[in-house]
Amino acid sequence: MTTLYTPETASARQRQDEQAIRALTERYTDAVNQRDWAALRDCWSADATWDLGAPVKLVKTGVDAIVAEARHAPAGDVVTAAPAIV
Repeated sequence: MTTLYTPETASARQRQDEQAIRALTERYTDAVNQRDWAALRDCWSADATWDLGAPVKLVKTGVDAIVAEARHAPAGDVVTAAPAIV
């Protein structure tokens, strides 16, 4: 995984932000791999948008729609890479 900041240039806030992003990514991946829908729900805000882009071209808006899509996907078909954080 790419480090967002070098130790020399990172502020304390930047290091905390990077740690929070890594923790969210780990929680998301664990939730999907374990098919733990309550834990997956906790990874998203209520108004989140899940945009998988090409070639999948799947967009779901709202935590309920995101979790429903993940629940109906066959095991192993849910994206377990880190979600884009913007």
